[in-house]
Amino acid sequence: LDLQDANFDAAFIDAELLRDCAAPQARHLASLMPETPLLVLASSGDLPAALDAVRLGAEDYLLKSTFDDGSLRARIEFMIARFREQRATHRRLLETQRLTARFEGLMRDNADAILVLDAKGKVVFANPAAGKLYRNSPLSMIGSSVGVPVQDGGPFEIVIGHHEGADTVADVRIMRTTWDDQPAFLATLRDISLRKRTERDLVVAKQLILARN
Repeated sequence: LDLQDANFDAAFIDAELLRDCAAPQARHLASLMPETPLLVLASSGDLPAALDAVRLGAEDYLLKSTFDDGSLRARIEFMIARFREQRATHRRLLETQRLTARFEGLMRDNADAILVLDAKGKVVFANPAAGKLYRNSPLSMIGSSVGVPVQDGGPFEIVIGHHEGADTVADVRIMRTTWDDQPAFLATLRDISLRKRTERDLVVAKQLILARN
């Protein structure tokens, strides 16, 4: 029987029969059947072995002397339900961690500056590109206002600051979103300073040519 592919409501170990082997067996079975609750049946004299089995992977133990047929069944059903809920919670946590890692990777590697702003325009998230654009660390930007209006739409341009003898100009696009279950705005900013300087230089050059003629 391939236990890794088997589908059981629960698996049982009798600590009274296995004695010193109960704990190692619990660890072995828990590794083979991670989606199946492993329950240890024990008499009062086998309690230390049962506790070791729980420590090494069993879901819980049952003392044989404390249950009749009805209460034993109810207890087993309760343990199975608890185990399934714990596994479901674990899977949701893993999925959340996976999505969080993917989100963080996308934000970290995105060349555009990305800001999440609350309803008052305060920064609640900034990616590394935003820190570079604002000449600040993303963490230091949290809670500050950065001059981005909280409104839908775009593109529009804003001047962020004066650096190295020229204005830093950003193309901005904004959309509504939620952050920590609260209304928020997702702003994407792209540095267009070089393009704006090039356009300005071309206009000046054209004006000089016209003036000479």
